[in-house]
Amino acid sequence: MANFDAGSYFLTTLAPIRPGATQDIDGSTVSFRQRLATTLATLPTALQSPATERTGVQSPFAQSQRTHLCRFAIIDDAIYNGRPPRNPVLTSLFGPDPIVADRPDRLNAAYLMFTAEIDAVTEDGAALPATLSQAEQDAVRDAWARDIWAKMPGTVAAIWGNCLGFQSVDGPDSFARYLARCQVETTMPFHDYWIAPPDLPRLPVKLIAAVALAPLAALALSLAGWAAGAQKVPLLGLAVDWAPWPTAGWAALASAAALWGVYRYAMAHGARPFPPPARADLPSVLKALFVRERLADFAIAQQGADAEALHKAFGAFLAACKPEDATGPTQLPGVVCAPAPEEPDGRTRRKAEV
Repeated sequence: MANFDAGSYFLTTLAPIRPGATQDIDGSTVSFRQRLATTLATLPTALQSPATERTGVQSPFAQSQRTHLCRFAIIDDAIYNGRPPRNPVLTSLFGPDPIVADRPDRLNAAYLMFTAEIDAVTEDGAALPATLSQAEQDAVRDAWARDIWAKMPGTVAAIWGNCLGFQSVDGPDSFARYLARCQVETTMPFHDYWIAPPDLPRLPVKLIAAVALAPLAALALSLAGWAAGAQKVPLLGLAVDWAPWPTAGWAALASAAALWGVYRYAMAHGARPFPPPARADLPSVLKALFVRERLADFAIAQQGADAEALHKAFGAFLAACKPEDATGPTQLPGVVCAPAPEEPDGRTRRKAEV
């Protein structure tokens, strides 16, 4: 798996943190690493718990209509996992000396890691693609970066301004280029919007077996003929001249080429991105959360209603919620619950505790 899969783009970047110190907003001297840690610690998170809901301060990334989730982490150094396992007998004979400690891997600087899952589109609300070329994937990443800069330039500068190379960033295009320079390939994407298992194309097993076994069969036949000392073999009633040894050599080369081709074909087939799930874009996901919550309220309110009243109420529910319209009414990004609906007299209905 790579950066693009299932209609989503998975962005992972590693930006080295600047060495040295600078002045904080209060005039004190602080390292760039510490200033970055303070910025991330005070960065508002999404309103996804009662405590964060009470603050009323939303994550700046909730302004993006393509960002499903994102995460920051500071990586100070590589983790030492201990000695690699070695055979004790071979080590005692050939080394290295087990008393001498191995040199641990070290990073040349602390790094800011940033990961995000975004809709693989260049415009809000566009349909998720099933395939993208490398150039189209780069365009998705750059369009997202420019959108983030346009909506939260102060936050971007406060975070990445502590990293090397950001000093030359002065606009959306240069920020997009900066993220591209810091990007590393995402090898384990995270995506769980499947309602049903994806309909994936299957490998043509019979055709692959025929391609792989045909030269192997020729190789086996030639070796058997060579072992038996045969010079002619019957073929369709004719005595065909047979040269077992040259035939075995060519058959061996053909067998190796066939097996390598089958391996490469299977690996390329497995590397294809999954198709996008139905309604897995961010507007559709927010709409699904909105409808689910409203439907739970509807079910609670209609307990004990007769069939005619229930049918009428459900029609009103569909007209109000518009389940097929992802543009609205819908849930806002970065929140767990949609705003509570109002009663006919204007009072806010108390939401049921779940």
